[in-house]
Amino acid sequence: MIVFTAEETGGDELTALGVTIVRGRKDAQGRLELESVMAHLAAKTRILVEGGPTLTAALLNQDWPIWCISIALPSFRARVAAVRSAC
Repeated sequence: MIVFTAEETGGDELTALGVTIVRGRKDAQGRLELESVMAHLAAKTRILVEGGPTLTAALLNQDWPIWCISIALPSFRARVAAVRSAC
């Protein structure tokens, strides 16, 4: 299991249980910066993200290839329509 965090310390208990902790940078809002997380994961595997509106918006605002997006929220329909999809 991998846990991503923007915290500089902590997690010793998780590490002792075999969890890998990856420390990333914070974005302007103080959240974990997504680019470093996605780069780390993309180097290892394919990525499936099931997030709420904040995470989904953050991913859509990046200039990354997105192969398939399925969102049921009406507020995202116009945004998703603009994304090229290979689905």
